[in-house]
Amino acid sequence: MKKMVFLLFLILLIPSAGCASEQGPWHGKVIDAETKQPIEGAVVVAVFHKSSIALGSGPVDYFYAAKETLTDKNGEFNIPVFKYYHISLISGIKKPEFTIFKPGYGSFPYYQISPQETPYDLFLKGAVVELPKITDKNKRLEILSSTEGRIDTPYKKVPIFIKLINEENANLGLQGRAK
Repeated sequence: MKKMVFLLFLILLIPSAGCASEQGPWHGKVIDAETKQPIEGAVVVAVFHKSSIALGSGPVDYFYAAKETLTDKNGEFNIPVFKYYHISLISGIKKPEFTIFKPGYGSFPYYQISPQETPYDLFLKGAVVELPKITDKNKRLEILSSTEGRIDTPYKKVPIFIKLINEENANLGLQGRAK
């Protein structure tokens, strides 16, 4: 019986022992919601989670990778194609979760573009994200907390994001929480 189970496992695993896959690229533009001017220096983070089948507990998701970039002087960003390798029958990489942050502004997805499409689909097409300038300290604190809480990523994997989070902490008179 054990031999049959092992043979069945090999039959299922070998044809898909490993798959090279890719997602992206993603691009877009970040602008000031009021002035419609480009926002330079906003960080755009894509976080990838791996979903694997765990015996006895079903699918389990966990951090796999993160890619980040800054918007340029035109407010534009590009995250190139993300290539990865996985065992297709028992694991896969989910679509990335995006966060866009600039100190003094609302963040994305705190301020959502459009509820009809996912950020993944929008950024494949080159979406324009409008971030409102926020001057109210309490609102900035709320946005900061919400944005920082979205990233379940080892801080060393997103140094630009952490730098801007710490900059906003300093702007608000707080100690840097993220290192």
